[in-house]
Amino acid sequence: MNVTAQETDRWVNPLENTAISSSFESWETWKARWDEEMAREEPDGTVLLGLLHFIFSVNGGYYQAVLHLLEVADGYNASSGLRESGVYHTTTYDRKHGHGIARRWYVKREIARKAQRLLYNNFFTDVSRPGSNRPSPSWAGIVADEVSFAKLLWFFDPARQPRNIPHPRNPNHYDQGVLKFLKEFVKFVWHFWTLNSKWEPSDEDKKLQELFFNARPKLVEILTAIHGLDFLFTEGVVRKNINRPELLINDAVIARLEELATMGGTKSVEEANLDGSYPARILLAFRLARRENNLQERIAEAERKAEEAKRELAEVSTRTSPRIQHG
Repeated sequence: MNVTAQETDRWVNPLENTAISSSFESWETWKARWDEEMAREEPDGTVLLGLLHFIFSVNGGYYQAVLHLLEVADGYNASSGLRESGVYHTTTYDRKHGHGIARRWYVKREIARKAQRLLYNNFFTDVSRPGSNRPSPSWAGIVADEVSFAKLLWFFDPARQPRNIPHPRNPNHYDQGVLKFLKEFVKFVWHFWTLNSKWEPSDEDKKLQELFFNARPKLVEILTAIHGLDFLFTEGVVRKNINRPELLINDAVIARLEELATMGGTKSVEEANLDGSYPARILLAFRLARRENNLQERIAEAERKAEEAKRELAEVSTRTSPRIQHG
């Protein structure tokens, strides 16, 4: 079949001379369009995917977009659940075998994964430049907010099923980014009180400090899930010259670690360690390191007192010794 010049002349880009909006005027406008589609008896997955594509183009809607995506992305990595409904069937042609193959597209899971990748590209990834004047990661402003912090703990709660925390073994590109974010997230929350240590913290900062401090047991659960409990050694044992007790490992953290290690008290820490429990191994090593650290502190204190006694003895000897008079 020959294509004539007259036919090719009629081929034009359908977008040409067409006014298409590329963003929404406000977050409320975008959310209203999303809610409108979701209110349908059978929402169109392609429409929802298109709306998600432009979610970070909404003027002034970054904060709301992150919170919304955390809800939509929930369960993105599930092997069941989201994929059990909303299944579209398409057919592709297999040239090798000469017949059509039915391919199933799990729409809900695709939408959740789209939301997760948007979070990866626009939130989980720290875009602050190395060596810049910015003291905190680009996502710090969202984390240092009571509502978004609570939603992040909900999203990454290891006790929830399905888990949104990637397995640390053989992670793909996106999972690697999430695991890196979680490590930096825990570090940021743990050290929040030091960010503005040169100035007296505001009432708002003090409130966040208390919130973050009380969340440490949950952070220990996240560290366990990503095999990052080594962090406790650097913060609770190795660091020297710490005069702020809130930085050290407190009883609530130890209690949660023991609960994770013993599976709720069903076995001893030593038994759990023999069974290959990761938190049990870390807990035993932590106890040993803390005992050694306490021993070193006692030795240092004894040496300090011995030096003080020597100085006092020397001073007494100097005061009581007879002076030699020259004739």
